[in-house]
Amino acid sequence: MKILTIVIALFGLLFVGFLYLKYRLNNAPDSRDLMASIDLEVDKFKKKASSPIAVGVYKNSEIFIKAYGVSAPNESAIFQIGSVSKLITASLLTILCDEKVVRMESTLDELIGQQYPLSPEAKSVTLHQLVTHTTGFPKVPKALMDIANKKAGENNLMNNPYSHITFTDVLDYLETTEGKRKPGNFEYSNLGMGLLGHVLEIKTL
Repeated sequence: MKILTIVIALFGLLFVGFLYLKYRLNNAPDSRDLMASIDLEVDKFKKKASSPIAVGVYKNSEIFIKAYGVSAPNESAIFQIGSVSKLITASLLTILCDEKVVRMESTLDELIGQQYPLSPEAKSVTLHQLVTHTTGFPKVPKALMDIANKKAGENNLMNNPYSHITFTDVLDYLETTEGKRKPGNFEYSNLGMGLLGHVLEIKTL
């Protein structure tokens, strides 16, 4: 009986110690200089890229904004959202899968094949392949890049480049899928993620 009491007491102490450690980790005092830490990380990045940089931090109900570079942007600067949108699209996919609207293994043929003509290679592409960049689609097909170049001009192409490519242009490409490789290997594809967004839009209308 005494041994059992001692064992229970030890487990109780361990449990209390665990709760205390968890509390301390979640409420550890922040003794670091936040801006100095950001400066250090930005310096590392600037060795690889020379573009102006703006960093914003929200912490303890306060907002910190600092800009770097010769022509440094201010807190009113507007940036292209870029590939942050891919995270939003991927998150939407997981939500719609949880809600049984679509499945990760749903194919383009199942989802949009009745509405739009697709090449045999496009028909078998799955949502899982689109979100994991394993479709075999190129980053941007040459046919679509040519359209963007023609509309924007090479000097202005990087000013919101994909705004020059319409969903109709993408559908035209899906009829041929020229330049598509065998699926299964990772190949970063802006086309694939953009197409995923369009497909999810169609399925939620």
